[in-house]
Amino acid sequence: MTGLVFALVATIAAGVWVWRGAQARAERRRLHEGPGTTPEQAIPVSSFDDIDLVVAQRECTCGTGLRLTGEGSRQDGERRLRVSRLVCDECEEVFTLYFDLTEIRH
Repeated sequence: MTGLVFALVATIAAGVWVWRGAQARAERRRLHEGPGTTPEQAIPVSSFDDIDLVVAQRECTCGTGLRLTGEGSRQDGERRLRVSRLVCDECEEVFTLYFDLTEIRH
């Protein structure tokens, strides 16, 4: 009887572990597939302050805020893009965000 209870507890624990792992993978996938994650899905901005705001609000799947490690410009046909590289200091996950600067006039 004790063996049966132990097996049941172990099965439930394994199920919870698999379920949490699937949730974490889905969250990571969402952060790497959402708006701004590819040049085609670049986030349109009307000022550079908008970029700072989006970057400041972005969080990793572990709940830690992301740190900006670099930025650069990129031309995609007629569109001007800003590429921001972000990293999580807690789990070392790396993110890239694309912003569409076409509407910003100098």
